[in-house]
Amino acid sequence: MTEITSEILFEKFELIECFKKDEHASVYLANHIYLGKKIILKVLNTKTIFDDAKVERFKREAKILAKLDDPNIIKVLDFGTFNEFFYISFEYFESKNLRSFIKDKSLSLEQKKKLIIQLFHGLSYAHQNQIIHRDIKPENILVNDKSELKIGDFGLALGLNDNFVTSQYSIVGTPCYMSPEQVQGGKLSAQSDLFSAGIVALELFTGQNPFLGGDVNQTISNLINYNEEIVESYLIALPSELQNVLQKLLAKQKNKRYNNAEDVLQDLQVPLSEIRLNPVLAFGNRKLILGITFVFVIALSSILLFSIRKNQNEDDIASIINTDDAFGSSVEQLNEGNENLNDENTFSLDEKNETISGNITGSNNEQILDDSEYDQQINDNNPLITFGYLFVECIPWAHVYIEDRRLETTPFSSAIDLRAGKYNIKLIHPDYPEYHEVIEIKTDETTNLIINLDTLHGYLSCDVFPWGDIYIGDKFLGQTPIVEPVKLSPGNHLITIKNPNFPDLVENINIIKQDTLILKYNLNEMLQSQLGSKNN
Repeated sequence: MTEITSEILFEKFELIECFKKDEHASVYLANHIYLGKKIILKVLNTKTIFDDAKVERFKREAKILAKLDDPNIIKVLDFGTFNEFFYISFEYFESKNLRSFIKDKSLSLEQKKKLIIQLFHGLSYAHQNQIIHRDIKPENILVNDKSELKIGDFGLALGLNDNFVTSQYSIVGTPCYMSPEQVQGGKLSAQSDLFSAGIVALELFTGQNPFLGGDVNQTISNLINYNEEIVESYLIALPSELQNVLQKLLAKQKNKRYNNAEDVLQDLQVPLSEIRLNPVLAFGNRKLILGITFVFVIALSSILLFSIRKNQNEDDIASIINTDDAFGSSVEQLNEGNENLNDENTFSLDEKNETISGNITGSNNEQILDDSEYDQQINDNNPLITFGYLFVECIPWAHVYIEDRRLETTPFSSAIDLRAGKYNIKLIHPDYPEYHEVIEIKTDETTNLIINLDTLHGYLSCDVFPWGDIYIGDKFLGQTPIVEPVKLSPGNHLITIKNPNFPDLVENINIIKQDTLILKYNLNEMLQSQLGSKNN
């Protein structure tokens, strides 16, 4: 199936209206036949899209929203796969995004305050469940005609416990709503979301975003060089209690901001009885529940393995069985231009499309880990094949290869069965050097591989005046100013800086693992120095 042509999609969605459609993705208003209700349906064609990051964002939103159930967060109803399509259905929340309400000059101060209170209710719930949004902005906040507010688009969200300082150069989000630490690639926390929400609140109350510059570089500069007195000038017309709240939300230093959204709600004079302090799972209990779930999955896998082996000829027994549900961690925002649908997102697993088989194929129909790849053969001298388990955790993410065959993309939803033995494992991320290791899978044991790809790199920060095109070897890295430090493999590299008004600058540099090499060049001074040397 390469095109969607039927009015009934994936055997359970009756199309009502198409809001957006291109060669990769579609957004529909549909009737969920089994649920008997209108839903918003997002569809991604995994065979036509070649940007892994977009697919991962699509998956992440499904995974995260499936964990959250709060009146102020868009709900996922269903998600799954159908042939090459990945789909997510969300609750139908007929609404406009908050940008429309910022432009509406008729809203009273009290109406605006009620909207902001709902925003912090939703953030409070997400943060208590260890989720930070990372992209709080008016376009990702939906409001209906009853002034009910819901936060949407969790495509950039991540778990607080998965956020490492070593990922400090991963900058995602919308610059004019970022916190100073986010725009500089620092470690994020719930307080980073609170800063972004503070900008949204300031814009709703005043109609102004003090950080928005003429271009991205100017916006980033405004945030890095942020003077808190700037905010005070925007707050003069507001009541003193709102001034205090906004000033504390927008403190440049995290330790001067609110610790959590519940404190914000208290200062907004929300009664304590109305502040929700009941996350779905406390962090400590979550580990226990996940452990129990994992044991259950292992037991179920063992039963299925026994059944499969019993009914198959020995020569056809697979070398690997993948019990993954085919969904990892992320979501691409598919309808960015449509104000009513920017964040309509939700899911629940379509179990009909899950299969466990002895011969697994990937999304491009490539065969993965067939028995012929390994020296271990079933014969009279080796009648018993035993299995162990592999679990890979990689920051930020990676494609996992076993014996040069694609296995899975992290994060794994569960451990994967592998025949006992030694394997060459390879982790590949387009922005990092490849990671190689030999692992041993032992019978009935789980091998855990935890890798942080940032620790395999060094970084290059290059400042050139007036400007320069930067090359490492023959690879063009970009034109200065380059906002983010560039990741490079440790070792020696040849850097070339080109500007048609100056001679090429060529230099050998040495990159050290986990260190940042900072280079600063003034081409005018270097040229004058060269001319002076020649004259002498």
